[in-house]
Amino acid sequence: MIPFLLTHLKLSAILALLVVVISKNKVMPNKLRLALLYLILIKSFFPWGLLSFPSKVLRNMQQREVFTYDLWRDNLDLAAGYASPAFSINDLLLFLWITVAAILFVLLMKSLVRIKTLVKTASLCQDDSLNKMSVSLQKRLGLRKQVTLLISNRISSPFVWWNMKWSIVLPESFHTLTDEDKKIVLAHELIHIRRRDFFKFLLLRTIKSVFFFSPFVWLIIGEILNREETETDLQAMSSFHISSLRFGEALLRFVSLTMIEKSPVPTLIISNKRKLKMRLERLFQKKLSRKAKILQRILLLGILPALLFNFSSVATAEKKVTNDVMQNPLPSGRLTMTFGIKTHPITKKPYNHKGIDLAAKSGTGIVAALAGKVSKIDYNKGRGHFLVLAHENGYKTSYSHLKDILVGEGVTVDRGEKIATVGNSGVSTAPHLHFELHKDGKTIDPLTTIHL
Repeated sequence: MIPFLLTHLKLSAILALLVVVISKNKVMPNKLRLALLYLILIKSFFPWGLLSFPSKVLRNMQQREVFTYDLWRDNLDLAAGYASPAFSINDLLLFLWITVAAILFVLLMKSLVRIKTLVKTASLCQDDSLNKMSVSLQKRLGLRKQVTLLISNRISSPFVWWNMKWSIVLPESFHTLTDEDKKIVLAHELIHIRRRDFFKFLLLRTIKSVFFFSPFVWLIIGEILNREETETDLQAMSSFHISSLRFGEALLRFVSLTMIEKSPVPTLIISNKRKLKMRLERLFQKKLSRKAKILQRILLLGILPALLFNFSSVATAEKKVTNDVMQNPLPSGRLTMTFGIKTHPITKKPYNHKGIDLAAKSGTGIVAALAGKVSKIDYNKGRGHFLVLAHENGYKTSYSHLKDILVGEGVTVDRGEKIATVGNSGVSTAPHLHFELHKDGKTIDPLTTIHL
């Protein structure tokens, strides 16, 4: 959990600069801009690299800094964690994350319930000419299911609603518009229905609830929502052959009616001056030349590899030193237990298993995973006979439940050198090696650095 949060925040700082560049680019096609923004948003969820998900991700998420009290151990150095009730900061953070996200999601659902109640109180549109205009526009778009028009005196801007059937809720002030302006506003809302933006926006707001702690996610989702509105404008103009000037004038006139009112629901007409300016500028954007389109495609091809790149500081920190040089300490062994919270085979209680178990016949040779110095040889009730090797860059490896130890304390050993044999000492149900990897005192899942 902690590695994910740190990596997400670091990566967000890099991606935020990319978002600013994309947002400030006034000649980039809106569809391309949206595609890049969605890719960047997805990338912020998977800092390990999209091609690394899920195998490496699941292993990296298991890396934990755990504070435990071990009932079996009689010293605090590199505890194996057998039968130890573990209290994990990562677990606490995960619990808080889920709790706050659940609360925010419930609040989001409550706001939708309020909007649903508002929609129920709205009355059916009795204006025949407006209903005929809506039906005509729907046919031109090829919408199969009829869209209901509703009128409400509790809103200032139209919005789309779905409750097993589509509705467009219009404010009472809508009747003051000219027929041409009404057509433009209805066209905009019908394009939202054709694009299924209701579900898209709901998903984005749910993501904001889940990533409540990330200013970057809120920033990019806000930018995506703005650009989605712009795309809706462009598709409305294209589908109904509305000129940029005519659409912009209608938008300004409608905004002038809504800015003095306060809406209790999410609206699709933007009164924010900066966002409105952005939408208007996009309406009058000139088409790109062929050279400009080629350059933009080259830019896209350059960005995509970066979005697939592994930015995980957790993954790279270990692999930089260990990936190419760490050896399986028991090549003939069989993996019987992985890293993380497990059920103890003897006590049947949950505990933090801070390494991996490799089963093999008693007396099978165990080799040093990395070159290093024997820093400790000892025995305790939980781990049985064990030894610890100290390596460069703050790494340590420990080998527990040994039968014979073939090296002495203080001795330097080479990678792959035989150092002990598999045993069944300590708290153990069968001959096996309990192998741990530590970096600066923190346990790391060995499976992120060795391949069995």
